[in-house]
Amino acid sequence: MNLAVSLPWWDSLDSVRKVHSDLEAASIVFFALLVAFDSAAHVLDKKSPERARVVAGIGLIFFWLAVASEIVGYKYGQRNDELSGEQISSLETKASDAAGKAAKAVTDSNAALSNSREALTAQKELDQLKAPRALNNPKGLVGKLRKYEGIEYNINVFPDDESIQLAKALDSALNASGWKRKQVLAPGAPTANTFGDGPNDQTNLCIERGIRVHMGGGVSPESIVATSKRNKKGLAENLQIGIAFCSILLPHVDPPDAKNVDREVEIERGKPLDEEMRICVGQKPNTFTPRKAQSGAKPMNR
Repeated sequence: MNLAVSLPWWDSLDSVRKVHSDLEAASIVFFALLVAFDSAAHVLDKKSPERARVVAGIGLIFFWLAVASEIVGYKYGQRNDELSGEQISSLETKASDAAGKAAKAVTDSNAALSNSREALTAQKELDQLKAPRALNNPKGLVGKLRKYEGIEYNINVFPDDESIQLAKALDSALNASGWKRKQVLAPGAPTANTFGDGPNDQTNLCIERGIRVHMGGGVSPESIVATSKRNKKGLAENLQIGIAFCSILLPHVDPPDAKNVDREVEIERGKPLDEEMRICVGQKPNTFTPRKAQSGAKPMNR
């Protein structure tokens, strides 16, 4: 029996993307737990060999869970590429067909105009799907962000060249605005040499889509999400700045897409309110996951 037939959410591109991202995240978590339990087993080995064996057994379970996540995630990654390829092929066929119709309808101006519009629309969609993201009017962006000069931030990035180049452009604009990059690396997490080989040039990797801001929310017993629609009165100043940053940045990212910048600011419970703003430059929305963009443990040299 074909394994693909029994896998859930197999025929929807959005569902396949989400499952693939979730499995990649689960794999990272399981490998981290494996390392933790393996280390605990080594510590307990001298004091209590029997307990050490139990802990090592639990670590082995996490190992197999991580392997299973990678195997199933690989299948979803292949399906993601397949569905994305079909989508691109469909748009290319549409553009080609519409252009052909427009050429044949030269004598009928109304028909030619209609077909030309169809061809242009399909081509525009195709170009937008393929085009890398970039900042438009960086001087205007710098002028707006300079209002918040002195804000500390660090950048995480999705491990593909398109996301890394956008992260570099964004970092340049923030630096010109007087913001201060303060790279803080999560222990044991995968990293990339995004900005160079210096001690402040490495970034943690992230698996999000679009650009999303994370900020400390203090030790409140409840998790909150601050959005541009929520009343900002009473929010800490740094959270208001995070919300403003998202609103300012969105129109400056090309090609235009509402998913380029998440308008929500993720509030991380338990982290200090005055902690630096963490900006995750995730994968481009509405694109497939390149095979070479699979997560790994080694730094990427750029």
